[in-house]
Amino acid sequence: MLELITAFFSEEDAERFKVKKISGSVWVAHGPEGIFYIKRRTEMEFEERLTSYLHERSIRVEMPHPVRHGGNMFWKDGCGYALYACIPGIRPGWEVPIMSAVGNTLAKLHSGFMHFPLEGVKTWDISLHTWEWILQCSHSPDARWARSVVKNFCSPDLEGGKQLVHGDVHPGNLLVDEEGDVGIIDFQRLRVANRMADIAYFCAHLIIHNGISISLITAFLKGYGSESTFREGDGARFMHHLTMFIVQYTFYLRKEPFAALSQLIEVSRAVEDLISPSRNA
Repeated sequence: MLELITAFFSEEDAERFKVKKISGSVWVAHGPEGIFYIKRRTEMEFEERLTSYLHERSIRVEMPHPVRHGGNMFWKDGCGYALYACIPGIRPGWEVPIMSAVGNTLAKLHSGFMHFPLEGVKTWDISLHTWEWILQCSHSPDARWARSVVKNFCSPDLEGGKQLVHGDVHPGNLLVDEEGDVGIIDFQRLRVANRMADIAYFCAHLIIHNGISISLITAFLKGYGSESTFREGDGARFMHHLTMFIVQYTFYLRKEPFAALSQLIEVSRAVEDLISPSRNA
């Protein structure tokens, strides 16, 4: 990895780095200038422009470190690599104040995304992917459960209202510092979708790790709502996306269903009471 480190730092500094592989495409590097992450990438121009744009708007995001001889990627054997300075903080815990802070930060991120061009960004085919899982396991009890919850909460027209979204909002891509400020990392899976997709994706992870926790879900949504206004129909759009992700992860992780129909109905009522403009007028 020495050659890769020297693409970003002097040879003298590079020799003092200790590098450890932490996943198939990510390495952590500890050196004299701090902690950095090396990530394999195929393209960086869009991510660099976007993260710079967000940083200018005081949103804490992970940004690529420039290569010594220009650009933001180092190429070796047909693979591209980017270096990122570590954002201070730790992964968020499942606590009400932290959930509120995460929701607030996600709303600020979406606000920044609203004014950024979408050219070249893929659409998030959430329904298509969900039905691929259901049809693949069509004769299993889980498939019957999946059809029942999808029938109650999902409709193709609930994925309308497209904008840029992060596409991978979960605790592993969030960092909270000592002041409670939230940072966001890893913009590799940017997609075009309804903003409720990001919101529901995070809540799906919340349910996977904690079960149905109305207090945590509503704290997260209140944090989001304190920064961004919910619109009529957002409750139904949220439940559509949440149900889709719960179904996907049930099949992907090969677990028992993460939420019964009755539990999702309970979530739906709580969410509708919280974010419906007509009920809060």
